[in-house]
Amino acid sequence: MFCTNCGKQQPDGAKFCTNCGASLAVPKSAGQTMRQPVAQQPAPAPVPTPTPEPDKKPGRGRGIGVAIACAVIVIAAAATVYFILFAGNSGDSAQVAAAPATTVAASTDAAAEPATTSDTPATTGPASPDAGNGANASAQENVGEVREAGDVTYTDPHYGFQLRLPGDYAITSDSSDGITYTDAASQISVYAYAMQSAGETPHSMLENLSAETSPEYKAEGDDWCVASWKADGYEYYFKTYVTGGYDYGIQFSYPLSSAQAGSDLIEAYIQYFKPGTE
Repeated sequence: MFCTNCGKQQPDGAKFCTNCGASLAVPKSAGQTMRQPVAQQPAPAPVPTPTPEPDKKPGRGRGIGVAIACAVIVIAAAATVYFILFAGNSGDSAQVAAAPATTVAASTDAAAEPATTSDTPATTGPASPDAGNGANASAQENVGEVREAGDVTYTDPHYGFQLRLPGDYAITSDSSDGITYTDAASQISVYAYAMQSAGETPHSMLENLSAETSPEYKAEGDDWCVASWKADGYEYYFKTYVTGGYDYGIQFSYPLSSAQAGSDLIEAYIQYFKPGTE
């Protein structure tokens, strides 16, 4: 046993503590309490409180309230517009009523425009050597013509010869054997053609040409010849290739007043003339 005052161990049966002298007698009730301690009861677990389900009726009520509010706003807005257009502005309403008449007049003018546009092709007419833009429009329809990079290139669909000129040039004559391009501003014309040579050579062709004209310049090669001459206020430059039984020729002609422009054109573009193959 132990002293309840100082906690020192005491011999069994001792009535007083040998250390502090305190009485070791234990009251009966206290002893019983110590021998049979009352176990502490655990605190009861909290009972969960059920969450009440939300009442859906108030939500429907709110939806009805919103709908009623929107209806009131729409009615108020309609009344305001009515007041502005009819009740509060009788003078302006007359002007508003007159507006459709202006719209009809505008639409009538718009409907009349196609008639003016449809008259345009009739005034253009077919292209001529001096037609300028009209000739260009006609040239675009030629199947052998391609316009790009500021130039026009023509490849004959039958004989295959090819020439290239500045983009200002337009077709003024087109046949199964040849084609003519003309620049309306300078009056320079370029004629290219193909025909069977009938056994001719560059030399024989140059001799025949010399007999008909008085060339100021002429030259020939194995399969080509070239000559230039003047006649009737014009200057001519002619070059032909004799190959594969065909004669492929190109001729530049221009008034003497455009001699410099013609010479510059020949120098820049004669290199692009290529004979074809039948």
